Order: sequence, then structure tokens, then C-alpha cells
Amino acid sequence: MLLLLFAVTVGMYCSSLIEITLKPAVIGMDDHGLLQHLLNHKLTLQDIFFVQNPGKYYRPFLGLTFLIDQRLWGETIFGYRFTNVVLHACNALLVYAIGRSLLKTHLYRTETSFLAALLFAVHPIAVE
Repeated sequence: MLLLLFAVTVGMYCSSLIEITLKPAVIGMDDHGLLQHLLNHKLTLQDIFFVQNPGKYYRPFLGLTFLIDQRLWGETIFGYRFTNVVLHACNALLVYAIGRSLLKTHLYRTETSFLAALLFAVHPIAVE
């Protein structure tokens, strides 16, 4: 079930990976100030956790993933999107694990947890 959940999640967002390869200028994010800060600086851990004027939000985990992406992918936008898809798939697996632990006594805990994780993985609210 875990492999199926991971495959469905990656398969669902596979079209966004293809789209970013064909149209590399397509980036969707609601905080453009933070995006410009993350993309236009050679990031360090100090820049991530002690940001001067980061934009609308304080998002250190986002900055940390950008730091890792910069080191792995350089300026290749595909790599940034690929990292996000993999992180989302891992989060879906976490939803499944949390569901199973919360429903210890439930008769259909595996099926219920799988459906909850699948809904989390493919629901359009997770687009960003």
C-alpha cells in the first residue's frame, strides 16, 4: 500500500514535472519577495533562519529545501519541482502512518488510513 500511495502521488504530479521542463518560466508561489530572496542569493543556514525582511511569511523549512535544491540542482527548475513532489509523496506516507496509529482499534484502520492519505495526496488544495 505504501508503494502504491507513493506511486499515485508522484504520478498525479508527473504532469507538472513535464510542464516545468517544457515551460521553465512557470513558477507558482504566493510570496514573490521570499521567492526572489531564495533564488537570487547563495544561501547559508544563517540566511535561512535569521532572514532580514523575508517577505510575507517566515518559512525556514522552505528556505532549507531551497538551500538543498541549490546545492543539488543549481538553476535547473525541474529539480526544485521534483524535490517538492517527492516531499509531498513523503508527507502522504506520513498521513498514512499517523492514521494507522490513531485508529489502532478500528476494524478497517488500514483502508481508512490509506483513503485519507490518498485524499491528502491528490486533493487540488495541495497545488502550491
